[in-house]
Amino acid sequence: MRILLNYVYTLKVEMNNSKTYLALIVINTLCVLTCNMTFYSQNNSYTNYNIQQKDSTSLLLDSAKILFEENPSKSIDLINRSLESSILNRNTAGEAQSYIALAQVQRKLKRYLQAEESLLRCKKLLDTSKGNSTNTKDSQGPSESLRFECVYELVLVYEESNKLDKALLESELSQTLLSSASNVTKRNNAIRNHGRLFSKLGRSNEAIAQFNTLLKSERDAGDKGGESETLISISEHYMRKGENIQAKSYLSASLDISKANQFNEKTLRANGMLANLFNEEGDFANELDVRNFNVTLSETTQDDATNYEQNIAIGNAYIRSDNLVLAEHFVESGIEKINRIDNTGIRTKSEEDRAAPIPNKSTNLQLGADAYRLLAESYLKKNELSKSLELYKKYAILQDSVQVVHARELSAAIELSNNFGKSEQRLELLEKERELSEQSISLLQQDQELKSGQIFNRNLIIGLLIGLLLILAIVGLIITKTNKARRTSDKLLALQSMSGQMNPHFIFNALNSVNEYISQNDERQANRYLTSFSKLMRQVMDDSKHTFIPLTEEIEMLRLYLDLEHARFKDQFEYSFHIDDKLLNSDFELPPMMVQPFIENAIWHGLRYRSGGGSLNIHFSAANGSIEILISDNGIGIQKSKELKTIHQKKQNSMGMKNIYTRISLMNEIYNIGMAVNISEQNPGNENPGTLVKMLVPQRENKSTIKEHVSIAGTPKNLFQQNTN
Repeated sequence: MRILLNYVYTLKVEMNNSKTYLALIVINTLCVLTCNMTFYSQNNSYTNYNIQQKDSTSLLLDSAKILFEENPSKSIDLINRSLESSILNRNTAGEAQSYIALAQVQRKLKRYLQAEESLLRCKKLLDTSKGNSTNTKDSQGPSESLRFECVYELVLVYEESNKLDKALLESELSQTLLSSASNVTKRNNAIRNHGRLFSKLGRSNEAIAQFNTLLKSERDAGDKGGESETLISISEHYMRKGENIQAKSYLSASLDISKANQFNEKTLRANGMLANLFNEEGDFANELDVRNFNVTLSETTQDDATNYEQNIAIGNAYIRSDNLVLAEHFVESGIEKINRIDNTGIRTKSEEDRAAPIPNKSTNLQLGADAYRLLAESYLKKNELSKSLELYKKYAILQDSVQVVHARELSAAIELSNNFGKSEQRLELLEKERELSEQSISLLQQDQELKSGQIFNRNLIIGLLIGLLLILAIVGLIITKTNKARRTSDKLLALQSMSGQMNPHFIFNALNSVNEYISQNDERQANRYLTSFSKLMRQVMDDSKHTFIPLTEEIEMLRLYLDLEHARFKDQFEYSFHIDDKLLNSDFELPPMMVQPFIENAIWHGLRYRSGGGSLNIHFSAANGSIEILISDNGIGIQKSKELKTIHQKKQNSMGMKNIYTRISLMNEIYNIGMAVNISEQNPGNENPGTLVKMLVPQRENKSTIKEHVSIAGTPKNLFQQNTN
């Protein structure tokens, strides 16, 4: 029957058909009831089986810990298998250990709400089991050591999620359970965490008293690793208070111990903190010495991530000290260390390993990209335009890699989220099944006492049907809610992916314009054009992170874009802005990059083909709590533009307009704002009928407070006229 139970559960996990799934639940429940009846009547066999289950649980959890770094999905699957096995076999200790392991994984993935939920379930399970310990027949009853483990992990979750008051409450509880902790290192960590919480909450005297007590205990026990860690915690406390001299003193003491005992991880961490202090004080010489030591040590330990971060930090230090040659050398060295990657920006691995996310990969690559950008800007200030352009290109390439890696990390996070959701559904079903099994055992005992098989069978069927109906109702509700949340998440991801996209031809044309200025030895114009272009690119990238931005930011971006286009087509058209006074200093918001494609169409497909005298007018006005935007031109009009387009241009324009209308549809669906766009010719039948775009953007209710921005008034001037002096 045990083999049948495992086989049925395997089928249940793999099949999706609802009727088959319902049938398997019934079979699985009956199997659990039968197995539990057998185990209940055979105490010796049950005890032996529990011992086997304990070994199986330990094996699964140990394997999960080993697999976590390489493949979190497999790690979570092993933990869930351990949970399912423990629930089915009423192994309370195994279930508690599994919840703790699951919370550890969730905390490392920064899913603090799920980790908190897992640990609260563990606490509830242990508290309930403790209350029933006199009556339970479970030979795997929970120990106080498990209670300590659970509370200790909960403290870390609350601390990392910045719920310091809750963390302190749980930490106080952990102090009462210290004597039951089986691991001395973890017990000392709990005491150290307690002191760190006092420090973060500003209770300095209590923090120092806690640290000094622990430090004396570790020195008496000869625990050099713990002593080094406590000294680091004390230095963090003084850094938090701004007392850098005291912080340096404790960091130096920690480093002496770490270096003498070859605690490389602690040495790297303490040196990093010391370098940051030197950086704050502007002591670049000592900062560089410390960071160079970390580079050498990380090469010895083959810690590529630390080596990369330190090289980039050294490069940034040299940038601040205006030594750009050395800065570029260390940035390049750092990039080489982390760039054991292919030309897409992804670390070269086997196809199976690529499914696992590389922790902080995009964040680490962003450090390198930012360093390239700072170098490019520094060379630009020195008017070394060719070197600046070379570094901007490297920055652009690495930034593309950041986006690719971030997209892959996001995809992996979504996959993990889906796995968590499915696992929670399975666990809820199993818990319901366990409840049904326990109720059925009670009914079986009554049946044996009353010797009335018919009454037992009738009650059992009724109980199963009610339980199954409840399970189906709960599962249906969860699935509906999960699907709705997933659809909303998918729409938000699609919306974010389409926002902030600028026509690549414009980017290439802008770079060609810079190249043309350079070839003409017009360095001033090249410098101004490149400065405006980089400012536009930075603003577009910053705005793409938000679904809505202030109207002033959108107008500022449009001004930058029009100045660049006007510089290229200065003989083709003139443009003007007209902004309603009601909009000045207002908190109106727009989706980013929503107006720019229509302006781009007006220039490239209307005004560009007109023989001089072109004009482009953009009106922003307030209308009943909405923004009305009018974009008018006196170009060749829609019909002539279609006749002149090549097949490639038609396809490109069609995709661009489809992108805009898709964004508008998603915005209306998600935020229910009723955005609308209408495009028509102004004077049909004329030689140059022109085009009129009307856009209505209603404002959202209960929108968040917007930071203050510099208001824009009057008609904008040409960028190059502004910078003439």
